[in-house]
Amino acid sequence: MLEQMNNLGARILSLFGHKAEIISKKDIDIINNSFSITSFAQVLPFVAYEEEFGLFVNKNTIGFVIEVIPIAGGDSTILNELETFFEEDLEVDCSMQFLLLSDHQTEKRLNHWKNSRPNKEPFFENLGNLRKEFILKDKRLFRNYRLIFSYSVPLKNIEIHTLSNLKKKKEKFLKSFNNISNAWVWNPKNLIETIGGLINFTLEKEKASRSWNEFENIASQIPSGGKICLQDDYMQWVNEDIY
Repeated sequence: MLEQMNNLGARILSLFGHKAEIISKKDIDIINNSFSITSFAQVLPFVAYEEEFGLFVNKNTIGFVIEVIPIAGGDSTILNELETFFEEDLEVDCSMQFLLLSDHQTEKRLNHWKNSRPNKEPFFENLGNLRKEFILKDKRLFRNYRLIFSYSVPLKNIEIHTLSNLKKKKEKFLKSFNNISNAWVWNPKNLIETIGGLINFTLEKEKASRSWNEFENIASQIPSGGKICLQDDYMQWVNEDIY
């Protein structure tokens, strides 16, 4: 485009008797690179959500995410339940990941705890408010521990029966998790809010409520301001709101 504009400008100037200096292709490439912007969303793999089967479609994979409330201990019953994960007939080149997230955005969790108390007497209500206030004062004190499980297969040669098998596997894993704790399947809103909370980091205790636009690429909906800083040996996403 710049090369075409350069040539057009030279022709217009020649009509008025002026000689224009033609910019070389090398210089044009330098200018183009200077104005090119790499969106952080391009780094993220998330593309779309297949609602019928409840699956996330990524750049190279397709799969699902289940969140589980961690438990503080276990016995042989829990171990036997977990063993069934590896006894499954897993797809070739599948990926199974467990992520333990120590989430500092706990206000929603605290409100749920405070409001779920059946006894609404003023003493207990005041006690709940004081405890919540005390916890929120220290930014390092309280965390919401979240276990996030994901399962995906390569996005190649995908057929209807593959999607159906993934849906069945998701339901089976969910049942196994619910046998030992409380678990639920992620939807796009869960993904956007959780990944967005990590990328658009803030010290606020309350998680920002986000919405999902099904007509837009999921990755493009996650960043909410900031910029990419390229260092010598790493790339950093900077959101000045954290300061």
